Amino acid sequence: MFGGRNVVSDWGGQVAFRKIRTLLDCGASVTVISPVLHPDLSELASRKSIQVIRRSYKSGDLKGAFIVIAATDTKKPTAKLQRKRVGLAPW
Repeated sequence: MFGGRNVVSDWGGQVAFRKIRTLLDCGASVTVISPVLHPDLSELASRKSIQVIRRSYKSGDLKGAFIVIAATDTKKPTAKLQRKRVGLAPW
């Protein structure tokens, strides 16, 4: 379905893991940008199933993304990412 299209997640928690697992099953190429990772995401990273950038989101991180996941474990995505997401389709 995704044919290797790039998906970027701005967080590495449990919510991100659930969404990323589904996206991988659909053929997405996933990059997680987060200073911390859920243990299941760490396992995916160790198997090279996902790419991980261990730091907080920075301007420009969404370049080339087909889908962006604002998957924090809180109800509000970060304000910085929210501003960058304008014009992108939510999932």
